[in-house]
Amino acid sequence: MSQKKSAILMSLLGLFTTIGEIFLGVFVDLLHFKSNNLYIFSLLIFAITTIMMPYCYTFQYIAPVVCIYSVAHGFIVSLRLVLTTEAVGIQHSTKAYSFVSVTSGIAGLFTPPLFGLVYDVTGSFLIVFCGAGFCSLIGLVFILTVVLRNKFSVK
Repeated sequence: MSQKKSAILMSLLGLFTTIGEIFLGVFVDLLHFKSNNLYIFSLLIFAITTIMMPYCYTFQYIAPVVCIYSVAHGFIVSLRLVLTTEAVGIQHSTKAYSFVSVTSGIAGLFTPPLFGLVYDVTGSFLIVFCGAGFCSLIGLVFILTVVLRNKFSVK
């Protein structure tokens, strides 16, 4: 892929992440969609598009996948604080969100070298993207467990 097309993909990534954040505001504030449902749906789309990435061999295939991925990413990042506050309450939200931010930062620090190592060992990005997608699916299972526990718990 040319440098120009790669730059276009990065621009699409930023643009559609921003569009996702704007649409999230519309969905939650104006249309009153539940944050949990949007987060679960977004995480599912995020995982699916991550797994699809290595199968997109041309710009025409990867550009729409990147756009969908970016919208889902915009939803996920924006809903992180909202869902953390819902899970632990307003009194503990600062500490909980700090923990979420630190763990996200640590993951952001160690994942690129780890993925590079996996690529160096295997010579393929397939395991890297599928592994990242399946990690997102595991996170989705944990979130579904918490949501269902809260839904069916006696209050």
